[in-house]
Amino acid sequence: MALLLRKKLDVRSIPSRFTGEYQVTRVVVTPPAETRDITSTDLRDLPLRAITSAYGMAALKRTFAQNRWLNLVDPEYKGIPEKYWNETGGHGCALPPSNILDPLPTRYSRRPWFYALVAEQYDALEREHPDANISNLMVELNSSVAPGSVRRWITRARKECLLRPADWKHAQ
Repeated sequence: MALLLRKKLDVRSIPSRFTGEYQVTRVVVTPPAETRDITSTDLRDLPLRAITSAYGMAALKRTFAQNRWLNLVDPEYKGIPEKYWNETGGHGCALPPSNILDPLPTRYSRRPWFYALVAEQYDALEREHPDANISNLMVELNSSVAPGSVRRWITRARKECLLRPADWKHAQ
């Protein structure tokens, strides 16, 4: 069985909430290997909510990656410190540096690319400590900065669509 999904356009939705609905526009059903017919119960038992949720999350992950890349491309022109350039990537890109777990360059905290580094650091910490409170770990890592400032960085990275929503784990 194959489903063709399309995002419903809703002019009232707020992009920062990452809400969206998907419509099933086409269903292609191939006959099963056994000789029984497909019933309406079989169609009702399709896990459409899980399918559309997974589809939406995959689309958001692509959006986050693209936004980070756009913020970090051409690091020399944007003034990103060389320490945060990707040594292996080349092509004028700063994604993601091998030393992302070093304290972030706080004097650049008002620049758009800084929040892409915040998101990269957040993801790196989450990969290493999947069950920990990541904002607390970031506060410890960036100890020269007030805890409220680090939390504001994370909030702004989310607003800039560089980092997933806070309740992402609960949405799965």
